[in-house]
Amino acid sequence: MTRWSLLVLATLVQAGERCGDASNLCYAWSLEGRCDDGDFYKKSCPFSCGICTPHSCSAANASEAFCSVEDDAEHAAAGGLQCNFWHLLEDRGPLDLYFIHPDPDEEHTHVGRLAHGEAVSLQTYPDHVFQLRDPGNDELVAVVRMFPDRDVIGFDKDYLDAVAGCVDTPPSSWDGDCHEEASAGGCVANPGWMSVFCAKSCHSCHLRHTDRHLCDSGTRSY
Repeated sequence: MTRWSLLVLATLVQAGERCGDASNLCYAWSLEGRCDDGDFYKKSCPFSCGICTPHSCSAANASEAFCSVEDDAEHAAAGGLQCNFWHLLEDRGPLDLYFIHPDPDEEHTHVGRLAHGEAVSLQTYPDHVFQLRDPGNDELVAVVRMFPDRDVIGFDKDYLDAVAGCVDTPPSSWDGDCHEEASAGGCVANPGWMSVFCAKSCHSCHLRHTDRHLCDSGTRSY
């Protein structure tokens, strides 16, 4: 198995911890105004209650698009994931994998090229978004967002069928915007709500396949 060591944009708070909520209900609670009801909600839902803000760690290069760590253990301690991508589309030749920078003014980063049947181990972080494109005609084949403890093990026909026609279906009582919430880190901070009602913006329709999304947040060797 090929191993790529591209490490990009860790989502951390200054204390070295991820800015996230302890419950999938936090976002709904915040909409109900419960953040002002006591310390329980502020401690359990720091992201939804605005107590902390995800930000990118700094990097040495001018674009600050990458963040390096010493080894797998440090990567895992920083909230990182080590996941596998598999190219299993029989009717496709080589496919290019791109990291999608959260800043729309930044160019996508070409991570590498996968041949049919090839697997790659990639170090990344929750909330990172990747694209799979055909280098022959630049066709967009798939888009996937990284979630804690989940990854996409196989890009195959079943995967493409699962994400085809993916749409956002927020409840009519919600006055928010799926795209804006996704851009602000809401998909990972509130996965139980966002991945269901804002599936298109969160690129989370692939999570319907529960047999192919386990991802080890610890150390692996290949």
